[in-house]
Amino acid sequence: MTKTSVVLVLGAFTLALGACVQGSASSSTDTDIPDIVMPGDPLAGAAVYTALCSNCHGRDLQGVTGLGKPLAPSEFVAGTSEDDLVSLIIMGRLINHPDNTTGVSMLPRGGNPSLGDQAIHDVAAYIKAHN
Repeated sequence: MTKTSVVLVLGAFTLALGACVQGSASSSTDTDIPDIVMPGDPLAGAAVYTALCSNCHGRDLQGVTGLGKPLAPSEFVAGTSEDDLVSLIIMGRLINHPDNTTGVSMLPRGGNPSLGDQAIHDVAAYIKAHN
């Protein structure tokens, strides 16, 4: 076998192995491998908040009349743990929820179903940092 043949065989083997590994990882479900969520990062949360949450809660966390409540300062936020804020953001608060005082739904994950748990933890840390 020539040197070129060996390189080609090894290259093909490496590509095949990579496809197998990638294929097995993509076939797993969320229940197979849980996401690892680190503590919330307020700096990362600022970017997510500005892009997603500020539409209803204001760029300065002061709320938007008829849409979202003020988040800073907020007695509710100050008296709520970061984990409970994460749960609220994940679940949302629909119009018929007994604690909804605005008459406007806050959709689960802020209306972005692809918003990951880590990003939500970051947003909660950002909000808590301003209270």
